[in-house]
Amino acid sequence: MMNKNILFSKIYKRGADISFVIILIGLIELLIFQGANKPNTLNILYLFNQALHFNPYATMYAGLILLISTPIAVLLAILTVSIIQKSIKEILLSSTILLIIIIAIIFGIR
Repeated sequence: MMNKNILFSKIYKRGADISFVIILIGLIELLIFQGANKPNTLNILYLFNQALHFNPYATMYAGLILLISTPIAVLLAILTVSIIQKSIKEILLSSTILLIIIIAIIFGIR
């Protein structure tokens, strides 16, 4: 079995690499499509839809959203590994942090 720290660092690295590529694609789109409009909403589904239609600003926002969500993916991986290994302390800690993040997201949307 892979060392869990190596797994978590790979998730961080892949998330950062993919985000960088998506943001770079958005910058290249911005050079190609000079008259693009900035999205007027930060609805995630709308942003990804606009990114698929070659809106450079939406593509860069999608890359930033992916970059921001990478630590949450690592936290979910930590929780999953902790559940598999039955490590009660890590389960409590990671689930508490996830709960705090969910509460912050809910109150941040309003």
